[in-house]
Amino acid sequence: MTISAPTSPSWLLKDDSGPRPVLARWAPDQGLELLAGDASELTELAGVTVVFDGLLYEREELARVAGVDDEALTNAELVLRAYLRRAAGVLPELRGVFTLAIWDARNDALLCVRDKMGLQPLFYASSGEGLLISASTESLLQTGEVPARVNRVVLAEHLSIRWTTKDETYWTAIRRVPAGHVLELRCGVRNVFRYWHAPPESADDWVREGELELFEDVFTRAVERGLDVGRAGICLSGGLDSISVATVATQRARARGDTDPLALSVEFPDPDGLDEAGIQRSVARQLGIDQWMITLDEAIEHWRTLPAALELSKAMPAPLFGFFSPSYLHMMGRARAEGCDVIMTGGGGDEWLAVAVTWASDLIATGDFRGLYRFYKAIQRSYRVPRKTLVKNMLWTFGSRPLLVTLETRLLDRVAPGLLRAQRRWVVERNTHPWLVPDPELRRELHERAIADRSRPKSPFGRAYVGEIRRAFDHPLVAFELEEMYEKARRSGARVHLPYWDADLAYYLCRVPPKLLNQGDRSKSLARRLLAKRAPELRVEKQRKIVTGNFWPERHKEAAQAWTELGGPQALAEAGIVERDAVDSFVEKTLLRGRGASSHYIRDLLNLEVWLRERL
Repeated sequence: MTISAPTSPSWLLKDDSGPRPVLARWAPDQGLELLAGDASELTELAGVTVVFDGLLYEREELARVAGVDDEALTNAELVLRAYLRRAAGVLPELRGVFTLAIWDARNDALLCVRDKMGLQPLFYASSGEGLLISASTESLLQTGEVPARVNRVVLAEHLSIRWTTKDETYWTAIRRVPAGHVLELRCGVRNVFRYWHAPPESADDWVREGELELFEDVFTRAVERGLDVGRAGICLSGGLDSISVATVATQRARARGDTDPLALSVEFPDPDGLDEAGIQRSVARQLGIDQWMITLDEAIEHWRTLPAALELSKAMPAPLFGFFSPSYLHMMGRARAEGCDVIMTGGGGDEWLAVAVTWASDLIATGDFRGLYRFYKAIQRSYRVPRKTLVKNMLWTFGSRPLLVTLETRLLDRVAPGLLRAQRRWVVERNTHPWLVPDPELRRELHERAIADRSRPKSPFGRAYVGEIRRAFDHPLVAFELEEMYEKARRSGARVHLPYWDADLAYYLCRVPPKLLNQGDRSKSLARRLLAKRAPELRVEKQRKIVTGNFWPERHKEAAQAWTELGGPQALAEAGIVERDAVDSFVEKTLLRGRGASSHYIRDLLNLEVWLRERL
């Protein structure tokens, strides 16, 4: 049954609509105390204090590590007992989505731990001689102990579409603990280090072909971890990732005797005439589950896409990245009101199931042109990409060019390091908008950070694919998107669960060699095989991916109207991030041209402007 969804509720704009995030304070003379957090836990034993907020998976396994019976213990108590036996060595054993702080008074050590995949945020800020810790930057600011100064260089990097540091936020006084990392404060000395590693380090780390059958079990367990929370709503698109989640979730819910999941779908117009909405409806019908469907036109009519996104951005702790968020948030809230405790999506499938096009560089480096052709064929059969564009990307943009740049960099670094530095500076300055950061000091800082980022060691020659995997774990943009997802979940009142971002599944998938991920000369072959086995009636083994990003309505009238109503970039200009007259000229020319490569800059300017005005 397909159910039409009504307009977006006002709770989207309220910061107090969901549970309060964890907020804790540590001070040398007072230790660790819990200040806020509706679902947070604090426990103390034998000179150790633990604050825990989130979910633990496989508690019985951790209980065996701790040598206790887990049934009578809270999550915080279980972590504390395990820590008393294994100290920091227990951290890689923790499975779940959480924010964790451990104060070990015996060793004068504070450990602030973010879960392996970074699905729950962890921010910190200094407060006198102590430290404030929270899953929310706004919770830290609301204490009145953290200076509310925006990080101008990070905002400028946002407009440059480059992010150079993984621990910085949009506030100068607030830092993040990256995914899979620990902030350690020991005897007054701070140190941030990774406690969990996923990408393969050597040939021995790769999954063998005989181990591909493990995928089904690991994936099923990842989905069931979401079902353990309660009834599921599934964000169902027409892609393999969400279809695989919906299929396994439905089958496992029925096997467990749980209520069927509810499919949540947004129908995008398809300029190529391929019926994505028909796929969505067909999958829900074949699985026998109810479906709520809202069209993009309905979403625009009731809560226009761009104005709605800008209004939501004002209320978010950081500028909005997902411009379709109002539509999805609306459906999440409606699903929660109807009894869905958890919302699952197929997010992460593109990162871990698919082979990044950068693998073409490795194939060229090793002279494997037969493998290169098969890779080309797999992409062509799996994605709607123009042939000319695909050939250019594989042979040049992500293929030969990175290899030539690597060789050139090595040569210049050896024989003419000064020329290499000058070249990097020229590239950075050329790629910086003339209207960006008129403040000379800020512009210099922006350039130096970009140059330093370009100077960092890149992937070894012929190892581009592994380097791409590592960036998927560490890139600041990934952190921003996951933190935004956490905030949307908090506002909706339903927990969001991303099976493909499950740490055990990601650990497995990033070790599957590209050739095995593309078996049968099709991308995401593991998901195709799973669906052919579990739900052959869906007939999606040969499906080509539909990319909804191509359907962004360019709606220049909305953008022009929003720009006029704002009166230009007043806040951005006041902060010295843009030169106002130059930006106005750039926006006017871009709007006159209509669709174009620069259109997204207008959305970014509008987005940052409305967000910044609420905070200056």
